[in-house]
Amino acid sequence: MNSANSISSCTKCGRSHRGKCGATPPTFDPKYRLRPRRRQMVALLCEGRSNRDIAEELGISEETVSNQMVDIFNRTGMGSRLEVVVRLLPTLLGLEVAPLEAERDRLRRKCAELREELERERKITARLLAAPGAGSPRLRRSAG
Repeated sequence: MNSANSISSCTKCGRSHRGKCGATPPTFDPKYRLRPRRRQMVALLCEGRSNRDIAEELGISEETVSNQMVDIFNRTGMGSRLEVVVRLLPTLLGLEVAPLEAERDRLRRKCAELREELERERKITARLLAAPGAGSPRLRRSAG
């Protein structure tokens, strides 16, 4: 995969850069706000390249690559190179992840509903136990 071709270019001048022409280059994924250079780094990372290899490919220092990797981790909330590859490779390949996200959202809503139901039942139980003469018959037998 030629990662240089996978970077989107500036919408104003058509070149890949950091907005020197006054336009903001498009982002890799609005959710992560990765600029083209970091997108290119992710593409190279997905190819299994080391920081040294990425630095040589992009013509920058290994320290710059390391600093930009930290920025990628911070922006994406991911903690390792492997996690970046696993979670961003489908996006780089243009695979459809929306059905999985929809299912995840459905399950989250269901969990929230179950938590609310459990909390309602706890409140009802607490009210019943707080009522005069309330309590478990088993507790009343063992106390008498």
